[in-house]
Amino acid sequence: PLVWSTNPRAVLFAMASCSRGSCGTMSSSALTFSSKQADLLDQIALREVECLNEAPAHPWANALKKGYRDDAQLVCESDADEQLLLNIPFSQVVKLHSIAVAGSPDDSGAFAPKTIHLYVNRPSMGFSDCESTKPTQTIELASADETTVDLAYVKFQNVHTLSVFIADNQGDEEVTKLSKLSIFGTLVQTTNMSELKKVG
Repeated sequence: PLVWSTNPRAVLFAMASCSRGSCGTMSSSALTFSSKQADLLDQIALREVECLNEAPAHPWANALKKGYRDDAQLVCESDADEQLLLNIPFSQVVKLHSIAVAGSPDDSGAFAPKTIHLYVNRPSMGFSDCESTKPTQTIELASADETTVDLAYVKFQNVHTLSVFIADNQGDEEVTKLSKLSIFGTLVQTTNMSELKKVG
């Protein structure tokens, strides 16, 4: 997958390179496609989000909710061991394009997520399910810095639930600290999933 840095200097360098005609393999259509993606925070059914093995004092909201996720000192922290599992339902069916992840900068990023497995449309996944189910996509991060990773777009169509399994961290520490998780994509339709549940 393509990995995009949020470092302003890197972005400016990329823009300058494109202006000189050296954009590499990125086409104009790819640039147009990416520009249509939106932050899907408003489409997340926040009341139904579930995070397994989170420390009570450091819940998932610190990494996912607007305002909280922009404060590097607020983290979602694991409890019994280094693993975290977030089940994130959407209120409407969506197509996912990319996710942005940042870890805690504490101890040079040693507690930041490293290996992340993503699963589509498997509500209420548990840790045992992660062991027995092939992930839709696996991401390997190199640092605590905020990094945006493009997803295998064809595998993330018609998504109503995204499960995010953080398997380990950068420093093999006993706890993992997730500072930010943002999800980008587009709506598939205007059907409200919560309304469907009420009717059923």
